[in-house]
Amino acid sequence: MQRRVTNFLCAAVLVVTTGSFDCAFAGNNVRINDVGTHYDVWIDYEHGATPRQIGEEYGEQLLAACPQFESIFDSYIAENTQGSWLIYKVMLSRVKKIRKQLQPQYREEIEGIASKLSGGDDNKQGDGKLSADELFTLNFMADIARMNQCSAVAAFGKSTPFGNTICGRNLDWPDGKANQLSRLQSITTIRRGRQSTVNIACLGYMGAVTAFNASGVYGAILDSPTGRKYSASGKRSYSMDLRQALEQFTTIEQVAAFMGDEQKDYPFNHLIFLADPVRAAVLENNISGFSANRQRALRTVSSPLRGNARWVIDDAIGTVNCFCLAGNDDNHLDPSDWDRVKAAQKKGEKPVRCDINTPRWLQMQQQLQMVGPTITSTGIKQVMSEHHGRMPGSLYDGDLYNAYTIQSVIFEPQSFTLEVFFRPRDGKLPAMPQYEPIPVRW
Repeated sequence: MQRRVTNFLCAAVLVVTTGSFDCAFAGNNVRINDVGTHYDVWIDYEHGATPRQIGEEYGEQLLAACPQFESIFDSYIAENTQGSWLIYKVMLSRVKKIRKQLQPQYREEIEGIASKLSGGDDNKQGDGKLSADELFTLNFMADIARMNQCSAVAAFGKSTPFGNTICGRNLDWPDGKANQLSRLQSITTIRRGRQSTVNIACLGYMGAVTAFNASGVYGAILDSPTGRKYSASGKRSYSMDLRQALEQFTTIEQVAAFMGDEQKDYPFNHLIFLADPVRAAVLENNISGFSANRQRALRTVSSPLRGNARWVIDDAIGTVNCFCLAGNDDNHLDPSDWDRVKAAQKKGEKPVRCDINTPRWLQMQQQLQMVGPTITSTGIKQVMSEHHGRMPGSLYDGDLYNAYTIQSVIFEPQSFTLEVFFRPRDGKLPAMPQYEPIPVRW
């Protein structure tokens, strides 16, 4: 089920080919290794390289490892803009507006990568090349398009054997007709002393999707629509801001304060799932909803919730793609789906289902109760692997592991124990996700 994108714009996603390479260039600050299920990206800032130099090395490594990088990504843009010149122009317009607010160090990284590509400053849809603006499209895809899926949960305190936090997070996104997203998954380690971070996302993506820092603070982004009209003017990238927050801060509260700052305006309402070695919380960034009492605030296990967002598990917290804090928008019904339901009813047609949140919210709690009262990493895996049929299916049925799951991440901040399920590169999901241990190297 691919979600409707505001103004008919779909996210452009970077695509790479498979292959096994171990490339090292003169600077030796960036390395990219194909390890079969994903690409291992290593970026080292500890030898004095500038962001521009890092970007240039990354671009060289990327082209060496993935010779068809540009043509495949360009074709993916064409696929997701439906070959429409107008949609393509709207996409680039959004990118350019957000790019103005991007932190200089991140802009220089991306521009450094783009300098090694063949598209230059020429934005031509379907030309087999990548321009700088098209590369920025990848990095702003969470900011220019909507994908109202994903889920996250954590147990801690009395709910876990030793009181340490155990996190689970599923990233859901359409894979592409040629399984493009499955073929570009990556884990990027940025080594910068106490500012070091690890990010689970895709090649060429420099923001934070599912990430943690050397202090054991973990953050993951989720969409949370309210139906407000989209605007990119003066807006920031929240995935790039999350990267900056994880590089700079050492506590959940500091990250939440940075991301929830009223001076930081973002194009979409969203959630940031946060955790540290002993607890977890959810930043509800209700920026442009309809509720008169909306807030950008941290939801903890003890926070008062709105009436139909009941949570019954002690020392655990979870989220799907809706706000739950008392006073925040009640958006468990996706506004874009609800519009379609009303339109169908007006025509006398059978309404389509429009609630992808409540079934998953309830299923998450039911699964936690089943694996509890003491919840281990095995239990969290069971929760994140939940689906009703023989194979992962529909979000409408409450499937946390569903037909659009690209990655499932299990992380323990205390020990930096990381396990990830990567959707196979042929795009075919197994009946149950197979997690692999990932060594964390600082």
